[in-house]
Amino acid sequence: MVVILVGVLGYFAVHELGSAESLNIAPNDAYYPLLRAAEAEAAASDLGLWGACG
Repeated sequence: MVVILVGVLGYFAVHELGSAESLNIAPNDAYYPLLRAAEAEAAASDLGLWGACG
């Protein structure tokens, strides 16, 4: 199954599944807090790379 997600929603879903790390580069940082929160939740739940890599 292939799912194509575009824009912020796509980036959020990838972070939420634990398949990405957040990177904050100004001035493109408007969604960093949202993406970082999704990443932290995935890490706490050992999802994706966080479960595989510890």
